[in-house]
Amino acid sequence: MTNQPTIDSVMRQALEQALLAMKRIYQAGHDNIVAAGGSCDSPDYMMAGDPTARELRALLDGQSATCAKSQVPPSVEQQALVALPDGYCIMPKSLTAENGAKALLLGEFKVTVTNECPECAELDDPDEYCEICDGEGQYSQSHTISWDQIKFIYSKAVAGLRLRTHADPLTFQFRHRSTNELRSVCVTRAEVAEDMADTLFEKLVSQFCECEPVGETNEVECRCDEHGDEFELVADADSVGQSAPLAAGRL
Repeated sequence: MTNQPTIDSVMRQALEQALLAMKRIYQAGHDNIVAAGGSCDSPDYMMAGDPTARELRALLDGQSATCAKSQVPPSVEQQALVALPDGYCIMPKSLTAENGAKALLLGEFKVTVTNECPECAELDDPDEYCEICDGEGQYSQSHTISWDQIKFIYSKAVAGLRLRTHADPLTFQFRHRSTNELRSVCVTRAEVAEDMADTLFEKLVSQFCECEPVGETNEVECRCDEHGDEFELVADADSVGQSAPLAAGRL
């Protein structure tokens, strides 16, 4: 049995950078040919036919699979598969070079942007001999989606679509206005309940309180708070008999 050669993180990064450099070279050549009015195969097609690119991709993909398999504890392999709802599968929480996502997805996604032809913009009718737009008045350019954007899109999908449990924390993202730096703040259900005890209590009482002002004093004689005090916050919506006082700490 032939042992799969191993590569460390530094070598993996170097191989990924080599793949990226090849893609950029093909992309630049493709863009220049198209801008000059010629036709050219897509960079992805040329990369697929490049033997060096195929060897690099195969090495990275094979190493990712070998590492992933070697890191799974034997006890996990012997366990039954996790039951998932229809339409769901097990995926990583984030895209990284270590789990093979970067080599798999880098440079795979593009967006086409249509621009007005600068040579024909001031003309009543586009120049049919224009080398930029070929008489169409506009031309298209293909832009590769960056690795950071791919990771961000994936993270938004994971955050919004993953299966949740009652123990899952709530995550809030903050973006710096100038640098676009992202910071995530997580709070648990228990923290929310503790810090918002008064708010939760008021919303609870509002569900059954229908008291209205009486008499000329326009005062409300309401004892709904007393009824609300009889309720307790259930610690876990799936647990029976486990509860905590809703208004703990109220004055």
